[in-house]
Amino acid sequence: HSHEFSEKGGIFEMCQLWVNLPKKDKMTKAGYQAILDKNIPVVDIYQTKDGGSEECDAESVGNVRVIAGSFQGTKGPASTFSPVELWDVTINNKQAV
Repeated sequence: HSHEFSEKGGIFEMCQLWVNLPKKDKMTKAGYQAILDKNIPVVDIYQTKDGGSEECDAESVGNVRVIAGSFQGTKGPASTFSPVELWDVTINNKQAV
């Protein structure tokens, strides 16, 4: 975290992800990426009207923050050694998906 955060404090969220690599890649140096909230794309999600058609209700039932991989064509900012999907999904209160 930054020097400014150390002095002022605040909310600090992080994720540490360890991935089992193939034998030939086991000694690859670990990587670190600082990904800020403003760099994480958000995709709204909608309930389908009949539970399976392409037609959706107009109001969003939640959203997906795409951190790694992709969701509905939106790619996350994290660079990964092997394919990884990492999403932060929020469903609005009293919604079912």
